Amino acid sequence: MDNPIHEKLKYNNTSIYTTSNNISIKEKFLNDVMVLDFSEEMKLDFINYWTEKSSDRLNAKMRYQKQATFDVKLRLDRWAKNSAKWNTKKAGTSKLDAQIDEWQKAKSLL
Repeated sequence: MDNPIHEKLKYNNTSIYTTSNNISIKEKFLNDVMVLDFSEEMKLDFINYWTEKSSDRLNAKMRYQKQATFDVKLRLDRWAKNSAKWNTKKAGTSKLDAQIDEWQKAKSLL
């Protein structure tokens, strides 16, 4: 096959460029996150979540690449705020615990 199309196919390195481009994009994201003043554990959780790739292998983008806008500092601030909110224990007992306590009291009376 000595035609121009064969020559183009022979030197097509698109997959190599795409892979190296994704690595440099991820490295830039990692650097942007790691310079911020948050705990290492929080930064690693943030990185693991946002650099997860989609299941579509042809156009596998990381989660943060799918966002219309993405500011690392603002997203990490929100991540920290939500983590603090989600990791606090509520005072008192839950409804389920209260029901179990009442059931145990009733059982002891029988």
